[in-house]
Amino acid sequence: MSSAAAAEPKRPKGINARLVLSTIRRRPLALAAVLLLAGASAVLVWLFMPLPKTTAEAVFHVAIVQPSLLAPNGEGRVDHNSYKQSQVALLKRRLTLSAALKQPGVSDLELIRKAEPDPLTWLDQRLKVDTKGNSEFMRVSIDGDDGEELRTLLAAVTKSYLSDVDDRDNGGRRKRLARLEDTNKTYRTELEGYQNRIDKIAKVVGSKEGPTLVALDSVLQEELRAASRDYSQLRDQLQLAELEAAAADKAVGPAQPLDAGPPAKAPPVAVPQSLIDEELRKDPALQRLEADVTQARQALVDTEALFEKGKTSPQITRAKEQVKAAEDKRDRYRTDRGPQLEEAVRESIRRAQQRQSDEARVTVERTKQKADLARGRLEEAQQRIARMGEYRIDLENLKRSMEQGEKVSTRLADEIEQVKVELGSPLRVALAEEPYVVPGIEGNKKLKFALIVAGAVFVLGFAGLVGWEYRSRRVTHPDEVTTHLGLRLLGTVPPPPGGGAGHERDEAALVEAIDTTRTMVLHNAKDLGGLRTLLVTSATSGEGKTTFSGHLAISLARAGYRTLLVDGDFHAPSAHLLFGLPEGAGLCEVLREEVRLADAVQPSRFPGLSILPAGTWDLATRQSLIGDRWRAAKRAMEAQYDFVVIDSAPLLLVADTLLLAKEVDGVVLSVLLGASQVALVTETAAKLQSVNAKVLGTVVNGVVQKSYRKYHAYPARAATKVVAQANV
Repeated sequence: MSSAAAAEPKRPKGINARLVLSTIRRRPLALAAVLLLAGASAVLVWLFMPLPKTTAEAVFHVAIVQPSLLAPNGEGRVDHNSYKQSQVALLKRRLTLSAALKQPGVSDLELIRKAEPDPLTWLDQRLKVDTKGNSEFMRVSIDGDDGEELRTLLAAVTKSYLSDVDDRDNGGRRKRLARLEDTNKTYRTELEGYQNRIDKIAKVVGSKEGPTLVALDSVLQEELRAASRDYSQLRDQLQLAELEAAAADKAVGPAQPLDAGPPAKAPPVAVPQSLIDEELRKDPALQRLEADVTQARQALVDTEALFEKGKTSPQITRAKEQVKAAEDKRDRYRTDRGPQLEEAVRESIRRAQQRQSDEARVTVERTKQKADLARGRLEEAQQRIARMGEYRIDLENLKRSMEQGEKVSTRLADEIEQVKVELGSPLRVALAEEPYVVPGIEGNKKLKFALIVAGAVFVLGFAGLVGWEYRSRRVTHPDEVTTHLGLRLLGTVPPPPGGGAGHERDEAALVEAIDTTRTMVLHNAKDLGGLRTLLVTSATSGEGKTTFSGHLAISLARAGYRTLLVDGDFHAPSAHLLFGLPEGAGLCEVLREEVRLADAVQPSRFPGLSILPAGTWDLATRQSLIGDRWRAAKRAMEAQYDFVVIDSAPLLLVADTLLLAKEVDGVVLSVLLGASQVALVTETAAKLQSVNAKVLGTVVNGVVQKSYRKYHAYPARAATKVVAQANV
C-alpha cells in the first residue's frame, strides 16, 4: 500500500454502535423472533422450573473490631473476614439449629412437618448466609412458599444464634479476667521479693535509695556515652578523609621522597573542550580576527547589493576573497593558539589538584590525632565504670526489675478493670434488621430467574444477529472507510441527478464533488513522486467504478490535461457505451500488437478527453498482460497523454485487474454506500497489497451529505454537462 495510505491510523475492530443500529434497522423480523423466543423462555421457566416463590431475610451487623467502652483489646485485632466465617459456622452448627427448632411454635410450622423425618438437615441446606467482601453486615436468608412461616422460623434461628454469640463473647471475657487476675497476683509476689533484697543492699550503702551510687553511675554512664559517640564520629571522619586523600593523590600521582630521584610522571589531565573554547573567546587577538571576518562579510553583502542577484563582478570576487582570507587567518590563529591555551588550562587544573591533595593529607593527620584523643577518653570511662562494685550492679538490676514489675502490674490492673467494664459492653454481633419477608422481585426467585433467562436469551439472540450483520456488514458511512478498512478517504460522490426541478443543481453538485475528489487524488499522489496512470477498481460489480472513472477523466480534461480513459474491463466493457462510441478495436488488440495505439484511441465530445475501448479479450490478451507488452503500452500512453485513467474489472471477479494494478502509478477503490461489503473491500485492499500496488485511497459513491443539499441554496452557475450515470 502507498505511504499515503499507510499514514492513516490503524482501523479498530469489533462491534460499534453504528453496527448495532444497522442490525436493528436491517433485520426487524429476526429481532422480533428473538423477542418472542425470550418471552417463551420466561414462560417455560415460570411454569416448569421448581423454584421458591418468596424469601425471608435477617441482617446482622458484625463489627470490624470488638465494641468496647474503653480502648480496643486483643479481640479487636482478629481478622474481620476470618471472624465472619467463624460466625457463619456458629450460625449453621447443628446445636444452634437444633435449639431453634425446639423453640415454642416452630415444630408446628407446615414447612417443618413437610421436612420430616430430618428437619435439621433440611434447615441446614435451605439456610443461606451471605458475607460478601469487606462488608460489616451478614445476611441470612431462607427460601420457601409461605413467607410468614419462613419469617417465624428465621426469627427462631436468629434468637438461638444470638444466645450462642453472647455465651461465646462473655465467656471468653470471663476467662481472660481470671487469667489476668492470676498473672497480677504472681507479679505482686515477685515485687515483694525484689523489695526485700533492696532493703538488704541499702544497709550496706547507708541509704535505702542509694543516692550517691545512683548519681555517680549516671555521671559515668553519660561520660561513656559521650566518649563513645565522639570516637565513633571521629573514626568515620578519618575514614572519609583517607578516602578523599587517596582520590586526590591518585589524580596528581604518588608522592615521593626528596631523595628518590626525579618525580614520577603525573597522570595526564583531561581538559574539557569547553574550557579551551572559553579561553579562546576571551583572547583579544581572536576577537579582533572575528571582527575582521564580520567586517569582510558585511562588505561582501554590501557589494552584492550593488549588483543584480545571480550576477558576478570583479568587486564581488574580491570581496569574497577578502572574506576567505579573513576566515583563513582566524582559523590559523585558533589552530596555533589552541594547544597553548590547552596546556595553560591543564597546568591550572594540575595545580588545583595538587593543592587539594595537600589539604586532604593535612585533614587526615588532624582527624587521626583527634580520634586518638577520643579513644583515650573512651578507654578511661570504661575503666572507671568497671571499678564499680558488685553491690551497685545488683542494686541497679533490682531497681530496674522492680520498675518493670510495677509497670506490668499496673497495666494488668488497668486491663482487669477494662475487662470488667467490657463484660457489659455490646456484643460484636448485633441484629441489624429483624427477620422480614423480602418484597418484590428480589424475594420471588422464580420470577427473577424467569426474567434472567429471558434477558440471557435476548442478549444471546441479539448478539447472534449483530454477529451475522458483522460478517456481512456493508459500508454505511464514509468514515467507515478509515475506521473499518484503514484506507484513506479521497472523496465522496453524490447519487446521480434525477429529473424534474433542481436537476441542474444536482448535476452541478456532482461536478463539484468529482472536481474535489480529483484535487484530493492529485494532492495525495505527490507522496508517490508523480502520478500519470491511475486505475479505478472495486471489489465486485455495481459499485460505481465505471461511472466514477468517466467523471474523473472528464474532470481531468476539463482542468486542461490531455486525458485518456482506458476501458480495462475486458469481460464486461461499458466505457464506450457511456460516451456513445462504437466498440471497435481497443486495448486487447493493442496488447496483442494487432493494431497501433493511435488507431485504437477514439475521440470524445469532451475537449482533451480520448477513449480507448476494451476490445476483444482472449487468453493471448492475459498472456500479454503477464509479459512486457502492458508496460510498453503504458509507456506509450504516458508519452502521448498527461493522465491515463483505467476503468478495470471488479478485482475479486477477474484476475486481469491485479495484472494491470501492479504496474500503474496509483489505484483508487470505488465503494458504493449501502452496497459494498466491508469484508470484500478489505479482501480487495489486501490483494492489492500483495502485488505491491500503490493504493491511494477510496472514493465513496452514493453519499447524500448536508453540504450537497445546501448546494441548492448556493447561487452557482449552470452546471457543466456530465456523463450519464450507469449502474455497472
